[in-house]
Amino acid sequence: QAIVARIDDLIGKKIYDLKLEAFRSILPSDITVLFRNRSSLMSELALNLQKKGYPVICESKFDITKEPEVAMLANLISLSINFEDDIALASVMASYLGGFDLNELTAFQQQNESEHLFEFVRSSGLEKVVAFRKEIEKFSKNCQVMGVSKALEKMFAEKDYFAYLAFQEDGEERTHKVQAFLSDISSSGFDYDRASLVEYFKTLGQKAHAGIGGEGNSINLTTIHASKGLEYPVVILAGSGEKLEKIYNKQYILSQNFGLGTIAFNSDNNLKCTTPVFEAIKLENKKREFIDELMIFYVALTRAKNHLYVVGKEGDFEGDLFDRKTYLSLILYAFGENFKAKLLSEGQVQKDEWEFNIVSESEEIQIQRDTSLLYKPDENMIQKIEEYLSFVYPHSEECKMSLKNSVTGILNLENEAEEFVYETNSNVLRDDAIMQGNAHHEALKKIDFEKIENMESLENELKNAKIKQEYVEKLDKKILLENILTLKKVAKGKLLKEKEFIMKAKIKEIFSSKSDDEVLLQGAVDLLCLGEENILIDYKFTNQKNKEKIIKKYKKQIELYSLAIEKAFKIKLNKKYIFSLKNNDLIEIF
Repeated sequence: QAIVARIDDLIGKKIYDLKLEAFRSILPSDITVLFRNRSSLMSELALNLQKKGYPVICESKFDITKEPEVAMLANLISLSINFEDDIALASVMASYLGGFDLNELTAFQQQNESEHLFEFVRSSGLEKVVAFRKEIEKFSKNCQVMGVSKALEKMFAEKDYFAYLAFQEDGEERTHKVQAFLSDISSSGFDYDRASLVEYFKTLGQKAHAGIGGEGNSINLTTIHASKGLEYPVVILAGSGEKLEKIYNKQYILSQNFGLGTIAFNSDNNLKCTTPVFEAIKLENKKREFIDELMIFYVALTRAKNHLYVVGKEGDFEGDLFDRKTYLSLILYAFGENFKAKLLSEGQVQKDEWEFNIVSESEEIQIQRDTSLLYKPDENMIQKIEEYLSFVYPHSEECKMSLKNSVTGILNLENEAEEFVYETNSNVLRDDAIMQGNAHHEALKKIDFEKIENMESLENELKNAKIKQEYVEKLDKKILLENILTLKKVAKGKLLKEKEFIMKAKIKEIFSSKSDDEVLLQGAVDLLCLGEENILIDYKFTNQKNKEKIIKKYKKQIELYSLAIEKAFKIKLNKKYIFSLKNNDLIEIF
Protein backbone atom coordinates (compact mmCIF):
# COMPACT_ATOMS: atom_id res chain seq x y z
CA GLN A 1 0.00 0.00 0.00
CA ALA A 2 2.89 2.36 0.73
CA ILE A 3 4.37 1.66 -2.73
CA VAL A 4 1.03 2.13 -4.49
CA ALA A 5 0.52 5.41 -2.62
CA ARG A 6 3.92 6.68 -3.81
CA ILE A 7 3.13 5.72 -7.41
CA ASP A 8 -0.24 7.50 -7.20
CA ASP A 9 1.62 10.57 -5.98
CA LEU A 10 4.30 10.34 -8.69
CA ILE A 11 2.08 10.01 -11.78
CA GLY A 12 1.71 13.43 -13.40
CA LYS A 13 4.52 15.09 -11.44
CA LYS A 14 7.33 16.72 -13.39
CA ILE A 15 10.80 15.31 -13.98
CA TYR A 16 13.64 16.62 -16.14
CA ASP A 17 14.21 14.57 -19.30
CA LEU A 18 17.81 14.77 -20.54
CA LYS A 19 16.87 13.67 -24.05
CA LEU A 20 14.15 16.30 -24.40
CA GLU A 21 16.19 18.80 -22.37
CA ALA A 22 12.93 19.83 -20.74
CA PHE A 23 10.56 18.96 -17.89
CA ARG A 24 7.73 16.48 -18.58
CA SER A 25 5.12 14.53 -16.61
CA ILE A 26 6.00 11.18 -15.10
CA LEU A 27 4.46 8.24 -16.97
CA PRO A 28 3.90 4.66 -15.69
CA SER A 29 6.74 3.48 -17.96
CA ASP A 30 9.15 5.78 -16.08
CA ILE A 31 8.63 3.78 -12.88
CA THR A 32 10.50 0.56 -12.08
CA VAL A 33 10.05 -1.36 -8.84
CA LEU A 34 13.08 -3.49 -7.91
CA PHE A 35 13.02 -6.62 -5.73
CA ARG A 36 15.86 -8.65 -4.24
CA ASN A 37 14.20 -11.80 -5.57
CA ARG A 38 10.96 -12.95 -7.16
CA SER A 39 8.89 -13.19 -4.01
CA SER A 40 5.17 -13.16 -3.26
CA LEU A 41 5.53 -9.41 -2.59
CA MET A 42 6.16 -8.86 -6.31
CA SER A 43 3.04 -10.82 -7.26
CA GLU A 44 0.90 -9.03 -4.67
CA LEU A 45 2.07 -5.61 -5.83
CA ALA A 46 1.32 -6.50 -9.47
CA LEU A 47 -2.26 -7.42 -8.56
CA ASN A 48 -2.80 -4.28 -6.47
CA LEU A 49 -1.46 -2.04 -9.24
CA GLN A 50 -3.70 -3.69 -11.81
CA LYS A 51 -6.73 -3.24 -9.55
CA LYS A 52 -5.89 0.46 -9.49
CA GLY A 53 -5.89 0.48 -13.31
CA TYR A 54 -2.13 0.64 -13.90
CA PRO A 55 -0.54 -1.37 -16.72
CA VAL A 56 2.16 -3.69 -15.36
CA ILE A 57 5.06 -5.72 -16.73
CA CYS A 58 5.95 -8.30 -14.09
CA GLU A 59 8.80 -10.79 -14.20
CA SER A 60 7.35 -13.43 -11.91
CA LYS A 61 8.57 -16.73 -10.58
CA PHE A 62 6.88 -18.62 -13.39
CA ASP A 63 6.20 -17.80 -16.99
CA ILE A 64 3.48 -20.30 -17.84
CA THR A 65 4.32 -20.02 -21.52
CA LYS A 66 7.82 -21.37 -20.81
CA GLU A 67 7.31 -23.99 -18.06
CA PRO A 68 5.46 -27.01 -19.57
CA GLU A 69 4.44 -28.61 -16.26
CA VAL A 70 3.14 -25.35 -14.83
CA ALA A 71 1.37 -24.43 -18.07
CA MET A 72 -0.40 -27.80 -18.10
CA LEU A 73 -1.49 -27.44 -14.46
CA ALA A 74 -2.78 -23.94 -15.17
CA ASN A 75 -4.74 -25.42 -18.09
CA LEU A 76 -6.09 -28.13 -15.77
CA ILE A 77 -7.44 -25.47 -13.42
CA SER A 78 -8.97 -23.59 -16.39
CA LEU A 79 -10.51 -26.81 -17.68
CA SER A 80 -12.17 -27.49 -14.33
CA ILE A 81 -14.01 -24.17 -14.77
CA ASN A 82 -14.64 -24.25 -18.50
CA PHE A 83 -14.62 -27.62 -20.26
CA GLU A 84 -15.20 -25.91 -23.62
CA ASP A 85 -11.58 -24.73 -23.85
CA ASP A 86 -10.00 -26.85 -26.58
CA ILE A 87 -6.46 -25.62 -25.93
CA ALA A 88 -6.63 -26.39 -22.20
CA LEU A 89 -8.38 -29.70 -22.94
CA ALA A 90 -5.76 -30.86 -25.43
CA SER A 91 -2.95 -29.78 -23.10
CA VAL A 92 -4.28 -31.78 -20.16
CA MET A 93 -5.27 -34.85 -22.22
CA ALA A 94 -1.79 -35.06 -23.78
CA SER A 95 -0.09 -34.87 -20.37
CA TYR A 96 0.87 -37.64 -17.97
CA LEU A 97 -2.17 -36.78 -15.83
CA GLY A 98 -4.46 -37.04 -18.85
CA GLY A 99 -2.98 -40.26 -20.15
CA PHE A 100 -3.50 -39.70 -23.88
CA ASP A 101 -0.83 -39.46 -26.58
CA LEU A 102 -0.87 -37.19 -29.61
CA ASN A 103 -1.83 -40.05 -31.95
CA GLU A 104 -4.98 -40.66 -29.93
CA LEU A 105 -5.90 -36.98 -29.97
CA THR A 106 -5.35 -36.86 -33.74
CA ALA A 107 -7.63 -39.89 -34.17
CA PHE A 108 -10.29 -38.25 -32.01
CA GLN A 109 -10.15 -35.13 -34.14
CA GLN A 110 -10.51 -37.17 -37.32
CA GLN A 111 -13.55 -38.98 -35.91
CA ASN A 112 -15.07 -35.74 -34.69
CA GLU A 113 -17.68 -34.22 -36.98
CA SER A 114 -17.48 -30.96 -35.08
CA GLU A 115 -14.44 -28.69 -35.22
CA HIS A 116 -14.27 -28.64 -31.40
CA LEU A 117 -12.44 -31.34 -29.45
CA PHE A 118 -14.50 -30.75 -26.30
CA GLU A 119 -17.73 -31.78 -28.11
CA PHE A 120 -16.23 -35.15 -29.04
CA VAL A 121 -14.83 -35.72 -25.54
CA ARG A 122 -18.11 -34.72 -23.91
CA SER A 123 -20.20 -37.11 -26.04
CA SER A 124 -17.74 -40.00 -26.48
CA GLY A 125 -18.57 -43.38 -24.97
CA LEU A 126 -15.00 -44.65 -25.11
CA GLU A 127 -14.05 -46.07 -21.72
CA LYS A 128 -10.81 -44.11 -21.51
CA VAL A 129 -12.50 -40.83 -22.46
CA VAL A 130 -15.35 -41.40 -20.00
CA ALA A 131 -12.80 -42.05 -17.24
CA PHE A 132 -11.00 -38.81 -18.15
CA ARG A 133 -14.26 -36.82 -17.96
CA LYS A 134 -14.99 -38.27 -14.52
CA GLU A 135 -11.46 -37.41 -13.39
CA ILE A 136 -11.94 -33.75 -14.36
CA GLU A 137 -15.37 -33.66 -12.68
CA LYS A 138 -13.88 -35.13 -9.50
CA PHE A 139 -11.03 -32.61 -9.59
CA SER A 140 -13.51 -29.76 -10.02
CA LYS A 141 -15.53 -30.90 -6.99
CA ASN A 142 -12.36 -31.33 -4.91
CA CYS A 143 -11.32 -27.76 -5.81
CA GLN A 144 -14.59 -26.48 -4.37
CA VAL A 145 -14.38 -28.59 -1.21
CA MET A 146 -10.68 -28.57 -0.31
CA GLY A 147 -9.18 -25.80 -2.45
CA VAL A 148 -7.11 -26.01 -5.63
CA SER A 149 -3.74 -26.78 -4.01
CA LYS A 150 -5.12 -29.69 -1.96
CA ALA A 151 -7.11 -30.98 -4.94
CA LEU A 152 -3.93 -31.02 -7.04
CA GLU A 153 -1.99 -32.76 -4.27
CA LYS A 154 -4.72 -35.42 -4.06
CA MET A 155 -4.57 -36.00 -7.83
CA PHE A 156 -0.75 -36.14 -7.73
CA ALA A 157 -0.85 -38.75 -4.98
CA GLU A 158 -3.39 -40.90 -6.81
CA LYS A 159 -1.37 -40.84 -10.04
CA ASP A 160 2.17 -40.85 -8.52
CA TYR A 161 2.87 -37.63 -10.41
CA PHE A 162 5.99 -36.67 -8.47
CA ALA A 163 7.45 -40.14 -9.08
CA TYR A 164 6.82 -39.62 -12.80
CA LEU A 165 8.52 -36.21 -12.73
CA ALA A 166 11.51 -37.62 -10.84
CA PHE A 167 12.27 -40.02 -13.70
CA GLN A 168 12.17 -37.31 -16.35
CA GLU A 169 15.15 -35.36 -17.58
CA ASP A 170 15.82 -32.54 -15.10
CA GLY A 171 13.34 -34.31 -12.81
CA GLU A 172 14.48 -32.53 -9.66
CA GLU A 173 14.07 -29.11 -11.27
CA ARG A 174 10.64 -30.01 -12.66
CA THR A 175 9.50 -31.28 -9.29
CA HIS A 176 10.70 -28.09 -7.63
CA LYS A 177 8.75 -25.93 -10.12
CA VAL A 178 5.54 -27.87 -9.52
CA GLN A 179 5.98 -27.69 -5.73
CA ALA A 180 6.63 -23.95 -5.99
CA PHE A 181 3.49 -23.64 -8.13
CA LEU A 182 1.46 -25.33 -5.38
CA SER A 183 3.02 -23.00 -2.83
CA ASP A 184 2.11 -19.97 -4.95
CA ILE A 185 -1.50 -21.15 -5.15
CA SER A 186 -1.69 -21.43 -1.36
CA SER A 187 -0.21 -17.96 -0.85
CA SER A 188 -2.20 -16.28 -3.64
CA GLY A 189 -5.39 -15.92 -1.61
CA PHE A 190 -7.39 -17.51 -4.47
CA ASP A 191 -7.21 -21.16 -3.42
CA TYR A 192 -11.02 -21.38 -3.47
CA ASP A 193 -11.56 -18.94 -6.34
CA ARG A 194 -10.40 -20.68 -9.53
CA ALA A 195 -11.40 -17.92 -11.91
CA SER A 196 -9.38 -15.33 -10.00
CA LEU A 197 -6.52 -17.82 -9.65
CA VAL A 198 -6.30 -18.25 -13.43
CA GLU A 199 -6.14 -14.48 -13.86
CA TYR A 200 -3.58 -14.29 -11.05
CA PHE A 201 -1.17 -16.59 -12.88
CA LYS A 202 -1.75 -14.80 -16.15
CA THR A 203 -0.63 -11.64 -14.35
CA LEU A 204 2.49 -13.39 -13.09
CA GLY A 205 3.37 -15.24 -16.25
CA GLN A 206 2.56 -12.77 -18.97
CA LYS A 207 2.86 -9.07 -19.60
CA ALA A 208 -0.26 -7.33 -18.40
CA HIS A 209 -1.94 -4.67 -20.50
CA ALA A 210 -4.85 -3.70 -18.27
CA GLY A 211 -5.65 -0.07 -17.52
CA ILE A 212 -4.26 2.97 -19.31
CA GLY A 213 -1.69 2.64 -22.04
CA GLY A 214 -0.10 -0.51 -23.41
CA GLU A 215 3.11 -2.44 -23.16
CA GLY A 216 5.24 0.61 -23.82
CA ASN A 217 3.64 2.57 -21.00
CA SER A 218 3.65 0.04 -18.14
CA ILE A 219 5.11 0.02 -14.66
CA ASN A 220 8.01 -2.41 -14.63
CA LEU A 221 8.39 -4.91 -11.77
CA THR A 222 11.73 -6.72 -11.90
CA THR A 223 14.69 -7.93 -9.84
CA ILE A 224 17.90 -6.11 -8.97
CA HIS A 225 19.91 -8.69 -10.91
CA ALA A 226 17.82 -8.13 -14.05
CA SER A 227 18.28 -4.36 -13.79
CA LYS A 228 22.08 -4.47 -13.80
CA GLY A 229 23.46 -2.07 -16.43
CA LEU A 230 20.09 -0.32 -16.90
CA GLU A 231 18.76 3.02 -15.63
CA TYR A 232 15.23 4.26 -14.98
CA PRO A 233 13.80 7.74 -14.24
CA VAL A 234 12.10 6.52 -11.04
CA VAL A 235 13.19 3.50 -8.99
CA ILE A 236 11.37 2.05 -5.99
CA LEU A 237 13.41 -0.55 -4.09
CA ALA A 238 10.79 -2.78 -2.45
CA GLY A 239 11.16 -5.27 0.39
CA SER A 240 14.20 -3.49 1.84
CA GLY A 241 13.32 -4.75 5.30
CA GLU A 242 13.42 -8.44 4.33
CA LYS A 243 16.21 -10.42 5.95
CA LEU A 244 19.02 -11.38 3.62
CA GLU A 245 20.81 -13.86 5.86
CA LYS A 246 21.00 -17.40 4.55
CA ILE A 247 19.89 -20.34 6.67
CA TYR A 248 22.18 -23.36 6.82
CA ASN A 249 20.01 -26.46 7.17
CA LYS A 250 22.36 -29.04 5.66
CA GLN A 251 24.42 -31.51 7.67
CA TYR A 252 27.65 -30.31 6.09
CA ILE A 253 29.30 -27.23 4.61
CA LEU A 254 32.35 -26.88 2.32
CA SER A 255 35.17 -24.37 2.09
CA GLN A 256 38.42 -24.19 0.13
CA ASN A 257 40.17 -22.78 3.21
CA PHE A 258 38.76 -25.04 5.92
CA GLY A 259 37.62 -28.13 4.01
CA LEU A 260 34.55 -30.05 5.20
CA GLY A 261 32.53 -28.86 8.18
CA THR A 262 29.89 -31.22 9.56
CA ILE A 263 27.22 -31.55 12.19
CA ALA A 264 28.38 -33.72 15.11
CA PHE A 265 26.21 -36.09 17.13
CA ASN A 266 26.85 -36.34 20.85
CA SER A 267 25.79 -39.87 21.80
CA ASP A 268 26.10 -39.10 25.51
CA ASN A 269 23.24 -36.63 25.58
CA ASN A 270 21.63 -37.42 22.18
CA LEU A 271 22.14 -33.89 20.87
CA LYS A 272 23.33 -32.53 17.55
CA CYS A 273 25.91 -29.78 17.56
CA THR A 274 28.07 -27.94 15.04
CA THR A 275 31.80 -28.54 14.89
CA PRO A 276 34.36 -25.71 15.11
CA VAL A 277 35.15 -26.16 11.40
CA PHE A 278 31.44 -25.84 10.56
CA GLU A 279 31.19 -22.60 12.54
CA ALA A 280 34.40 -21.25 10.98
CA ILE A 281 33.06 -21.84 7.46
CA LYS A 282 29.73 -20.23 8.41
CA LEU A 283 31.59 -17.13 9.60
CA GLU A 284 33.70 -17.11 6.44
CA ASN A 285 30.59 -17.43 4.26
CA LYS A 286 28.76 -14.77 6.26
CA LYS A 287 31.46 -12.19 5.53
CA ARG A 288 31.63 -13.13 1.85
CA GLU A 289 27.83 -13.07 1.48
CA PHE A 290 27.71 -9.71 3.26
CA ILE A 291 30.11 -8.24 0.68
CA ASP A 292 28.03 -9.78 -2.14
CA GLU A 293 24.88 -8.19 -0.71
CA LEU A 294 26.59 -4.80 -0.49
CA MET A 295 27.42 -5.03 -4.20
CA ILE A 296 23.82 -5.99 -5.06
CA PHE A 297 22.56 -3.15 -2.86
CA TYR A 298 24.88 -0.74 -4.68
CA VAL A 299 23.42 -1.86 -8.02
CA ALA A 300 19.89 -1.20 -6.75
CA LEU A 301 20.70 2.29 -5.44
CA THR A 302 22.40 3.38 -8.66
CA ARG A 303 19.62 2.48 -11.14
CA ALA A 304 17.63 5.71 -10.61
CA LYS A 305 18.11 8.81 -12.79
CA ASN A 306 15.71 11.19 -11.06
CA HIS A 307 14.01 9.69 -8.00
CA LEU A 308 14.86 6.79 -5.69
CA TYR A 309 12.51 5.36 -3.06
CA VAL A 310 13.63 2.70 -0.57
CA VAL A 311 10.61 1.02 1.02
CA GLY A 312 10.46 -1.73 3.60
CA LYS A 313 9.21 -2.88 6.96
CA GLU A 314 12.06 -2.42 9.40
CA GLY A 315 12.29 -3.38 13.05
CA ASP A 316 15.96 -4.23 13.48
CA PHE A 317 17.95 -1.05 14.10
CA GLU A 318 20.73 -2.56 16.23
CA GLY A 319 24.04 -4.33 15.67
CA ASP A 320 27.47 -3.79 14.15
CA LEU A 321 27.95 -3.44 10.42
CA PHE A 322 28.42 -7.16 9.71
CA ASP A 323 25.40 -8.01 11.88
CA ARG A 324 23.01 -5.93 9.76
CA LYS A 325 20.58 -8.21 7.98
CA THR A 326 18.48 -5.82 5.84
CA TYR A 327 19.11 -3.05 3.32
CA LEU A 328 17.26 -0.50 5.47
CA SER A 329 19.36 -1.30 8.52
CA LEU A 330 22.51 -0.68 6.44
CA ILE A 331 21.25 2.79 5.50
CA LEU A 332 20.42 3.60 9.11
CA TYR A 333 23.86 2.39 10.19
CA ALA A 334 25.48 4.76 7.66
CA PHE A 335 23.49 7.76 8.95
CA GLY A 336 24.48 7.11 12.56
CA GLU A 337 22.85 6.91 15.98
CA ASN A 338 21.75 10.56 16.21
CA PHE A 339 19.86 10.28 12.91
CA LYS A 340 18.21 7.05 14.02
CA ALA A 341 17.10 8.57 17.34
CA LYS A 342 15.61 11.61 15.61
CA LEU A 343 13.80 9.50 13.01
CA LEU A 344 12.29 7.21 15.63
CA SER A 345 11.19 10.10 17.85
CA GLU A 346 9.83 12.42 15.14
CA GLY A 347 8.83 9.91 12.44
CA GLN A 348 10.41 12.06 9.72
CA VAL A 349 13.79 13.55 8.80
CA GLN A 350 13.95 15.83 5.75
CA LYS A 351 16.70 17.57 3.77
CA ASP A 352 16.71 19.32 0.40
CA GLU A 353 17.97 16.20 -1.39
CA TRP A 354 16.20 13.43 0.57
CA GLU A 355 13.71 12.58 3.28
CA PHE A 356 12.90 9.64 5.54
CA ASN A 357 9.35 8.86 6.66
CA ILE A 358 8.01 6.22 9.03
CA VAL A 359 4.57 5.14 7.82
CA SER A 360 2.73 3.74 10.83
CA GLU A 361 -0.78 3.48 9.39
CA SER A 362 -2.02 2.02 6.13
CA GLU A 363 -5.27 2.64 4.32
CA GLU A 364 -7.94 0.26 5.56
CA ILE A 365 -9.94 -1.56 2.91
CA GLN A 366 -13.63 -1.51 3.82
CA ILE A 367 -15.50 -4.67 2.83
CA GLN A 368 -19.27 -4.40 2.62
CA ARG A 369 -21.06 -7.51 3.89
CA ASP A 370 -24.70 -8.40 3.38
CA THR A 371 -25.69 -9.29 6.95
CA SER A 372 -29.10 -10.54 5.82
CA LEU A 373 -27.37 -13.65 4.46
CA LEU A 374 -25.74 -14.54 7.76
CA TYR A 375 -26.94 -17.89 9.11
CA LYS A 376 -28.25 -17.94 12.66
CA PRO A 377 -27.80 -21.44 14.12
CA ASP A 378 -30.33 -22.93 16.53
CA GLU A 379 -29.45 -24.56 19.86
CA ASN A 380 -29.20 -28.06 18.33
CA MET A 381 -26.73 -26.75 15.77
CA ILE A 382 -24.64 -25.09 18.50
CA GLN A 383 -24.57 -28.37 20.43
CA LYS A 384 -23.43 -30.28 17.35
CA ILE A 385 -20.67 -27.75 16.72
CA GLU A 386 -19.49 -28.08 20.32
CA GLU A 387 -19.47 -31.87 19.94
CA TYR A 388 -17.35 -31.56 16.80
CA LEU A 389 -14.92 -29.19 18.48
CA SER A 390 -14.55 -31.37 21.57
CA PHE A 391 -14.17 -34.62 19.60
CA VAL A 392 -11.08 -36.64 20.50
CA TYR A 393 -9.92 -39.27 18.03
CA PRO A 394 -10.00 -42.60 19.94
CA HIS A 395 -6.92 -44.00 18.16
CA SER A 396 -4.64 -40.98 18.56
CA GLU A 397 -2.07 -42.95 20.58
CA GLU A 398 -1.82 -45.63 17.88
CA CYS A 399 -1.16 -42.91 15.31
CA LYS A 400 2.03 -42.00 17.16
CA MET A 401 3.45 -45.48 16.56
CA SER A 402 5.72 -46.03 13.60
CA LEU A 403 5.69 -49.18 11.49
CA LYS A 404 8.76 -50.53 13.29
CA ASN A 405 9.25 -50.05 17.04
CA SER A 406 11.52 -51.31 19.79
CA VAL A 407 9.94 -52.79 22.92
CA THR A 408 11.58 -50.17 25.13
CA GLY A 409 10.55 -47.44 22.71
CA ILE A 410 6.89 -48.43 22.84
CA LEU A 411 6.87 -48.74 26.60
CA ASN A 412 8.92 -45.57 27.00
CA LEU A 413 11.01 -47.33 29.60
CA GLU A 414 13.63 -45.38 31.43
CA ASN A 415 17.21 -46.46 30.90
CA GLU A 416 18.15 -49.04 33.50
CA ALA A 417 21.30 -47.07 34.27
CA GLU A 418 19.20 -44.11 35.36
CA GLU A 419 17.87 -46.23 38.22
CA PHE A 420 21.39 -47.26 39.12
CA VAL A 421 22.31 -43.60 39.71
CA TYR A 422 18.88 -42.25 40.60
CA GLU A 423 20.31 -40.43 43.63
CA THR A 424 22.55 -38.16 41.55
CA ASN A 425 22.55 -36.22 38.29
CA SER A 426 26.27 -36.65 37.71
CA ASN A 427 27.02 -37.51 34.10
CA VAL A 428 30.19 -39.28 35.21
CA LEU A 429 28.28 -41.63 37.51
CA ARG A 430 25.62 -42.09 34.88
CA ASP A 431 28.15 -43.11 32.24
CA ASP A 432 29.88 -45.43 34.71
CA ALA A 433 26.57 -47.08 35.55
CA ILE A 434 25.75 -47.63 31.86
CA MET A 435 29.18 -49.19 31.33
CA GLN A 436 28.80 -51.45 34.39
CA GLY A 437 25.37 -52.65 33.31
CA ASN A 438 26.60 -53.33 29.77
CA ALA A 439 29.62 -55.20 31.16
CA HIS A 440 27.44 -57.62 33.20
CA HIS A 441 25.14 -58.25 30.22
CA GLU A 442 28.15 -58.97 28.00
CA ALA A 443 29.70 -61.35 30.56
CA LEU A 444 26.46 -63.31 31.02
CA LYS A 445 26.15 -63.55 27.24
CA LYS A 446 29.65 -64.95 26.58
CA ILE A 447 30.44 -67.02 29.67
CA ASP A 448 29.61 -70.76 29.63
CA PHE A 449 27.62 -71.22 32.85
CA GLU A 450 28.51 -74.94 33.12
CA LYS A 451 32.20 -74.10 33.54
CA ILE A 452 31.65 -71.86 36.55
CA GLU A 453 31.93 -73.34 40.05
CA ASN A 454 33.91 -70.76 41.97
CA MET A 455 35.84 -67.52 41.61
CA GLU A 456 38.89 -69.25 40.13
CA SER A 457 36.85 -70.84 37.34
CA LEU A 458 35.16 -67.49 36.71
CA GLU A 459 38.54 -65.76 36.37
CA ASN A 460 39.68 -68.39 33.86
CA GLU A 461 36.49 -68.14 31.84
CA LEU A 462 36.70 -64.34 31.72
CA LYS A 463 40.14 -64.69 30.14
CA ASN A 464 38.87 -67.15 27.53
CA ALA A 465 35.54 -65.45 26.78
CA LYS A 466 37.12 -62.60 24.79
CA ILE A 467 35.31 -59.87 26.71
CA LYS A 468 36.56 -56.32 26.18
CA GLN A 469 39.07 -55.30 28.82
CA GLU A 470 37.12 -52.11 29.54
CA TYR A 471 34.12 -54.30 30.39
CA VAL A 472 36.18 -56.67 32.55
CA GLU A 473 37.41 -53.69 34.57
CA LYS A 474 33.81 -52.64 35.29
CA LEU A 475 32.60 -56.07 36.44
CA ASP A 476 31.75 -56.77 40.06
CA LYS A 477 33.02 -60.34 39.94
CA LYS A 478 31.47 -61.30 43.26
CA ILE A 479 27.99 -60.28 42.01
CA LEU A 480 28.65 -61.96 38.65
CA LEU A 481 29.59 -65.25 40.32
CA GLU A 482 26.46 -65.18 42.48
CA ASN A 483 24.35 -64.44 39.36
CA ILE A 484 25.75 -67.39 37.41
CA LEU A 485 25.36 -69.85 40.27
CA THR A 486 21.74 -68.72 40.70
CA LEU A 487 21.06 -69.07 36.97
CA LYS A 488 22.53 -72.59 36.90
CA LYS A 489 19.75 -73.71 39.27
CA VAL A 490 16.97 -72.77 36.81
CA ALA A 491 18.63 -72.46 33.37
CA LYS A 492 18.34 -76.00 31.99
CA GLY A 493 18.19 -77.48 28.52
CA LYS A 494 19.16 -75.50 25.39
CA LEU A 495 20.21 -71.95 26.29
CA LEU A 496 19.71 -69.08 23.81
CA LYS A 497 21.43 -65.85 24.87
CA GLU A 498 20.70 -62.33 23.55
CA LYS A 499 18.13 -63.76 21.16
CA GLU A 500 17.04 -60.92 18.86
CA PHE A 501 13.58 -60.90 17.30
CA ILE A 502 11.32 -58.93 14.98
CA MET A 503 7.65 -59.67 15.49
CA LYS A 504 4.56 -58.61 13.61
CA ALA A 505 1.83 -57.89 16.14
CA LYS A 506 -1.57 -56.28 16.20
CA ILE A 507 -1.76 -53.05 18.17
CA LYS A 508 -4.48 -54.53 20.34
CA GLU A 509 -1.99 -57.23 21.42
CA ILE A 510 0.35 -54.49 22.68
CA PHE A 511 -2.02 -51.90 24.11
CA SER A 512 -5.53 -51.90 25.48
CA SER A 513 -6.83 -51.07 22.02
CA LYS A 514 -9.35 -52.46 19.57
CA SER A 515 -7.14 -51.74 16.58
CA ASP A 516 -6.30 -54.65 14.26
CA ASP A 517 -3.54 -52.60 12.60
CA GLU A 518 -0.19 -54.37 12.62
CA VAL A 519 3.25 -53.04 13.53
CA LEU A 520 6.73 -54.54 13.70
CA LEU A 521 8.17 -54.99 17.17
CA GLN A 522 11.87 -55.63 17.75
CA GLY A 523 13.89 -56.49 20.81
CA ALA A 524 16.40 -58.93 22.32
CA VAL A 525 15.70 -61.59 24.98
CA ASP A 526 18.58 -61.94 27.46
CA LEU A 527 18.14 -65.67 28.15
CA LEU A 528 15.73 -68.30 26.78
CA CYS A 529 15.85 -71.85 28.13
CA LEU A 530 14.22 -74.56 25.98
CA GLY A 531 13.70 -78.04 27.43
CA GLU A 532 11.38 -79.78 29.84
CA GLU A 533 10.42 -76.31 30.96
CA ASN A 534 10.56 -73.31 28.66
CA ILE A 535 11.83 -70.36 30.66
CA LEU A 536 12.35 -66.68 29.79
CA ILE A 537 14.78 -64.62 31.90
CA ASP A 538 15.44 -60.89 31.45
CA TYR A 539 18.35 -59.21 33.27
CA LYS A 540 17.98 -55.88 35.09
CA PHE A 541 21.01 -54.19 36.66
CA THR A 542 19.13 -51.94 39.04
CA ASN A 543 19.43 -50.53 42.55
CA GLN A 544 15.72 -50.98 43.12
CA LYS A 545 15.09 -53.58 45.85
CA ASN A 546 11.29 -53.39 46.04
CA LYS A 547 10.01 -56.40 44.06
CA GLU A 548 6.56 -54.90 43.50
CA LYS A 549 8.06 -51.82 41.88
CA ILE A 550 10.35 -53.92 39.69
CA ILE A 551 7.43 -56.09 38.54
CA LYS A 552 5.23 -53.05 37.89
CA LYS A 553 7.94 -51.41 35.81
CA TYR A 554 8.98 -54.38 33.68
CA LYS A 555 5.98 -56.72 33.55
CA LYS A 556 4.68 -55.32 30.25
CA GLN A 557 8.11 -55.75 28.68
CA ILE A 558 8.23 -59.42 29.77
CA GLU A 559 4.72 -59.94 28.35
CA LEU A 560 5.80 -58.60 24.95
CA TYR A 561 8.96 -60.73 24.98
CA SER A 562 6.82 -63.75 25.87
CA LEU A 563 4.42 -63.00 23.03
CA ALA A 564 7.31 -62.84 20.55
CA ILE A 565 8.94 -66.07 21.79
CA GLU A 566 5.71 -68.05 21.82
CA LYS A 567 4.84 -66.90 18.30
CA ALA A 568 8.30 -67.58 16.91
CA PHE A 569 8.94 -71.00 18.52
CA LYS A 570 5.29 -72.06 18.68
CA ILE A 571 5.75 -72.99 22.33
CA LYS A 572 4.20 -72.14 25.68
CA LEU A 573 6.47 -70.52 28.24
CA ASN A 574 6.26 -72.26 31.59
CA LYS A 575 8.02 -69.56 33.61
CA LYS A 576 9.08 -65.95 33.18
CA TYR A 577 11.61 -64.19 35.37
CA ILE A 578 13.11 -60.77 35.92
CA PHE A 579 16.63 -61.28 37.26
CA SER A 580 17.72 -58.35 39.46
CA LEU A 581 21.48 -58.77 39.06
CA LYS A 582 22.70 -56.41 41.80
CA ASN A 583 20.38 -58.07 44.31
CA ASN A 584 20.88 -61.58 42.87
CA ASP A 585 17.12 -61.93 43.03
CA LEU A 586 15.21 -64.06 40.52
CA ILE A 587 11.67 -62.61 40.45
CA GLU A 588 8.99 -64.75 38.82
CA ILE A 589 6.30 -62.99 36.75
CA PHE A 590 2.83 -64.53 36.79
